[in-house]
Amino acid sequence: PNEQAEAFRRLYGLFVDEVVAKELGCSNGLVYQRQPVLRCHTPGSKALGHPHRDELYNRQPWEVNIWLPLTPVYGNNSLWVESERGKEDMHPFELEWGRAVH
Repeated sequence: PNEQAEAFRRLYGLFVDEVVAKELGCSNGLVYQRQPVLRCHTPGSKALGHPHRDELYNRQPWEVNIWLPLTPVYGNNSLWVESERGKEDMHPFELEWGRAVH
Protein backbone atom coordinates (compact mmCIF):
# COMPACT_ATOMS: atom_id res chain seq x y z
CA PRO A 1 0.00 0.00 0.00
CA ASN A 2 1.09 3.56 -0.64
CA GLU A 3 1.89 6.15 2.04
CA GLN A 4 -1.38 8.05 1.55
CA ALA A 5 -3.47 4.92 1.99
CA GLU A 6 -1.59 4.00 5.16
CA ALA A 7 -1.93 7.54 6.53
CA PHE A 8 -5.67 7.44 5.83
CA ARG A 9 -6.04 4.06 7.59
CA ARG A 10 -4.20 5.42 10.66
CA LEU A 11 -6.47 8.48 10.82
CA TYR A 12 -9.56 6.34 10.26
CA GLY A 13 -8.47 4.01 13.09
CA LEU A 14 -7.94 6.99 15.40
CA PHE A 15 -11.39 8.33 14.49
CA VAL A 16 -12.99 4.98 15.34
CA ASP A 17 -10.99 4.53 18.56
CA GLU A 18 -11.18 8.08 19.89
CA VAL A 19 -14.49 9.41 18.57
CA VAL A 20 -16.83 6.57 17.57
CA ALA A 21 -16.03 4.22 20.47
CA LYS A 22 -16.50 7.06 22.96
CA GLU A 23 -19.79 8.17 21.35
CA LEU A 24 -21.13 4.60 21.45
CA GLY A 25 -19.85 3.97 24.98
CA CYS A 26 -17.57 1.10 23.90
CA SER A 27 -14.67 0.76 26.30
CA ASN A 28 -13.58 -2.70 25.10
CA GLY A 29 -12.91 -1.67 21.50
CA LEU A 30 -14.89 -2.13 18.32
CA VAL A 31 -14.85 -4.37 15.30
CA TYR A 32 -15.12 -2.16 12.25
CA GLN A 33 -14.85 -2.24 8.50
CA ARG A 34 -11.20 -1.91 7.43
CA GLN A 35 -11.99 0.35 4.49
CA PRO A 36 -14.90 2.78 4.94
CA VAL A 37 -17.40 3.33 2.16
CA LEU A 38 -17.17 6.73 0.49
CA ARG A 39 -20.24 7.84 -1.44
CA CYS A 40 -20.25 11.02 -3.50
CA HIS A 41 -23.34 12.70 -4.88
CA THR A 42 -23.24 15.64 -7.23
CA PRO A 43 -25.74 18.53 -7.18
CA GLY A 44 -28.85 17.74 -9.15
CA SER A 45 -28.29 13.99 -9.17
CA LYS A 46 -31.10 11.66 -8.18
CA ALA A 47 -31.01 9.67 -4.96
CA LEU A 48 -29.55 6.20 -5.27
CA GLY A 49 -31.95 3.58 -4.02
CA HIS A 50 -34.97 4.10 -1.81
CA PRO A 51 -35.67 4.40 1.93
CA HIS A 52 -34.54 1.15 3.53
CA ARG A 53 -32.90 -0.53 6.52
CA ASP A 54 -29.55 -2.15 5.86
CA GLU A 55 -30.91 -5.36 7.43
CA LEU A 56 -32.85 -5.81 4.17
CA TYR A 57 -29.45 -6.22 2.49
CA ASN A 58 -28.22 -8.91 4.91
CA ARG A 59 -26.44 -6.51 7.27
CA GLN A 60 -26.48 -7.46 10.94
CA PRO A 61 -29.12 -5.58 13.00
CA TRP A 62 -26.50 -4.58 15.61
CA GLU A 63 -24.27 -2.86 13.05
CA VAL A 64 -24.03 0.90 13.39
CA ASN A 65 -23.57 3.26 10.45
CA ILE A 66 -21.65 6.46 11.06
CA TRP A 67 -22.36 9.22 8.56
CA LEU A 68 -19.79 11.99 8.31
CA PRO A 69 -20.71 14.49 5.60
CA LEU A 70 -17.87 16.48 4.08
CA THR A 71 -20.05 19.55 3.36
CA PRO A 72 -22.96 21.20 5.20
CA VAL A 73 -26.14 19.13 4.71
CA TYR A 74 -29.81 20.10 5.01
CA GLY A 75 -33.08 19.62 3.14
CA ASN A 76 -32.75 17.81 -0.15
CA ASN A 77 -28.93 17.50 -0.03
CA SER A 78 -28.97 15.32 3.07
CA LEU A 79 -29.57 11.78 4.28
CA TRP A 80 -33.17 11.27 5.41
CA VAL A 81 -34.11 9.20 8.47
CA GLU A 82 -37.08 8.26 10.65
CA SER A 83 -37.39 9.83 14.10
CA GLU A 84 -38.14 6.33 15.44
CA ARG A 85 -37.92 2.89 13.85
CA GLY A 86 -41.09 2.14 11.90
CA LYS A 87 -42.60 5.62 12.30
CA GLU A 88 -42.07 6.42 8.60
CA ASP A 89 -41.81 10.18 9.29
CA MET A 90 -38.73 10.78 7.16
CA HIS A 91 -36.77 14.00 7.71
CA PRO A 92 -33.29 15.17 6.70
CA PHE A 93 -30.29 15.43 8.98
CA GLU A 94 -29.07 19.03 9.23
CA LEU A 95 -25.33 19.15 9.97
CA GLU A 96 -22.30 21.30 9.42
CA TRP A 97 -19.31 19.61 7.74
CA GLY A 98 -17.27 17.44 10.05
CA ARG A 99 -20.19 16.50 12.32
CA ALA A 100 -21.05 12.80 12.43
CA VAL A 101 -24.33 11.03 13.20
CA HIS A 102 -25.24 7.41 13.82
